[in-house]
Amino acid sequence: MRSQLFFVYLQLSSINKKIINWNHFKNIVQIRGESEKPFSDAAPPSFVRIISSVMIKKLDENFEGTGEVEGFEFRQIKRGEKALLHEVYGKDFKHFEVFVIKTAPICLDFDNHIYSEVDSKEYYPKAKDFGIWAWTTGSILRAVDYFDALNI
Repeated sequence: MRSQLFFVYLQLSSINKKIINWNHFKNIVQIRGESEKPFSDAAPPSFVRIISSVMIKKLDENFEGTGEVEGFEFRQIKRGEKALLHEVYGKDFKHFEVFVIKTAPICLDFDNHIYSEVDSKEYYPKAKDFGIWAWTTGSILRAVDYFDALNI
């Protein structure tokens, strides 16, 4: 039933707390294709404002690199509350990467630079992030030490 959409718990990150207003709610539901009919301009009495945690698309556990890491293969070894540990393979090397889990808003419309305020995705660090919130090592033992330290 359509009225049940008004009670959908839109999730927001604790980092980016915002109250969802009626217009924002209508746009999200219509973008996702969850509404067959247009919504009225006035919020119905049953509309509820909610703050909770975000819907986050997690990094794939195994993937091939693109861009600056093209040709590398990544395999997640451990996932914690705050950090990830990956094993990285190249043509003739293997090492480990540990990094803080970070998220960014999902882009809804690339041409108009419109980003979601409620949905986000985890992203992998760029080369410039290593030594700041990401680290690499050839030793699995050292990688686990980094990982454990980040998840305290």
